[in-house]
Amino acid sequence: MTPQELRERLGQFAAAIADYTSPLFSDPRWRSTADQLNRSATGAMTNYRSAGRARSHAEFTARLGVAVEEIDESQGWRPARR
Repeated sequence: MTPQELRERLGQFAAAIADYTSPLFSDPRWRSTADQLNRSATGAMTNYRSAGRARSHAEFTARLGVAVEEIDESQGWRPARR
């Protein structure tokens, strides 16, 4: 997978999460979870994009690490509603 393909997939992932969580915002029990899931999904996308603008290898690695943490958090929140 190329960096551009991964960037596109992360954008698709964030959009899919937004669609998934949209109905949850109307239920007060799930509003906080939906918000956090949206934040982590979009955080993964934006941190990956940010890594592409890194000024050093260390900065690139750090930003990728944050993107991976956000993806992991997204995966952790998803089963909460099942």
